[in-house]
Amino acid sequence: MARSDTLRSDITRLETTEAGLRRDLARQEDAAVKARAAATKKRQDAERTRSESTRRTALRSAAEQDKKLVAAEKSIGEIKTKLAANSKAQTDKRRSLTAAERSERQAADRDEQRRRREEKAHAREVGRLSRPTVRYVEVRAPEPEPLRVLYLTANPEAEDSTTVRPDGSITTISRYLRLDREVREVQQTLRGAKYRDLVTVAHRPAATAEDLIDALNDVRPHLVHFSGHGWTGGIVFDNGDLDDPQDHPVEFDLLAQVLTATSTPPQVLVLNACETLHGADLLLPAVPVVIAMADTIDDTAAIVFARRFYAAIASAQPVGIALAQAQAAMRLTTPEDADLPQVAVRDDVDPDELVLVRPPGATPSADPSLVLLQEHGLSPLAVALLRHVQNLEADESFPGVLSSAAAAAAVDATPRAVITELKRLLEDGYLAASDQAEDFDGGFDVAEPRLTTRGVAAVATRT
Repeated sequence: MARSDTLRSDITRLETTEAGLRRDLARQEDAAVKARAAATKKRQDAERTRSESTRRTALRSAAEQDKKLVAAEKSIGEIKTKLAANSKAQTDKRRSLTAAERSERQAADRDEQRRRREEKAHAREVGRLSRPTVRYVEVRAPEPEPLRVLYLTANPEAEDSTTVRPDGSITTISRYLRLDREVREVQQTLRGAKYRDLVTVAHRPAATAEDLIDALNDVRPHLVHFSGHGWTGGIVFDNGDLDDPQDHPVEFDLLAQVLTATSTPPQVLVLNACETLHGADLLLPAVPVVIAMADTIDDTAAIVFARRFYAAIASAQPVGIALAQAQAAMRLTTPEDADLPQVAVRDDVDPDELVLVRPPGATPSADPSLVLLQEHGLSPLAVALLRHVQNLEADESFPGVLSSAAAAAAVDATPRAVITELKRLLEDGYLAASDQAEDFDGGFDVAEPRLTTRGVAAVATRT
């Protein structure tokens, strides 16, 4: 069910409750009028009678009517309080509904724009294949440097929890996430970590979506962390308004687009927000490793997770081990939430081998693909072709067949040399294809090419 549908259902329920409260209010007001009139009449009767017993009876009756009047007026006050709370809840829900409808309209517009972009990209690819352009592919070796963490926190509005009891009373509880506490504990943990000088944290509080874009340019983060509110469709940034801060929902597909809009995209994305694991499939094309929450997580569990995860990362533990340590710490404090943080990775990534902090003098563990690469060696043309296949894999408009003529134009080589290298890469296991690659009229076509684990390692290594 869409968020707007849920909000409409909530508003309908509140309106039904309001109608019941107004009926109760009318009954109590009618009862108060009758009790007041009856009490007045009994007192008048007591004044007119000469019988002492009749006068006492009339006064007792007047006193009973007074009690009914007090009870009715008390009920009237309680009902009016409930009506005021109901009115506020409806106002809040309608405001949220307006935002949700706007977000859903924007999502529909983005889907339509994405479809048009895909059509245009396909047309461009067809044109490129018919009129090849020469492109130089540079293969760079990674340089050792401290881990740069971009820590985004956003909590523009309190999270409202509204409860309607059977008697019609409404209770609304608002609370803010303890995000400042989370950041403070992570920073304290890093200050005491073994390799604290190899981790830098750039914190962006009350983060907007544009803060993320700016930080991708300024910080060039290896790891992006978001703490705040999330849902199965995305995460919630601040709108940046000082006078009227509001939610700015950003869906996962748009978040993925933002994260790839840089020449140095992050390698790890951590979403310390409720239900964000649902977006992993949309985010993995943009980020190789995504750590997110499988369901709703409370403040204590979120803080324990963040503190222990970064303590392990700053101790040069692999990402998978850091997550396992965070889960173990959560089992000691909030066991019911221990399995909420989960990791999703691309097929070519092993989180138990991925180390983000490498102390001076440390060398990566011996990867079988790197050993084979050192033993056999690859030509610069072979690595350029692997890089070209990597780019094609990331292009959703790629038709699925790589021709030697198009590859030659892309890497500035002769078709004959490309044919030789493509065959060698397939035979040696650096490339894989869904169907048998074949020769056609002196050319060479690879159906749905993709990099194997060995091919990924080759692309990442200077030759």
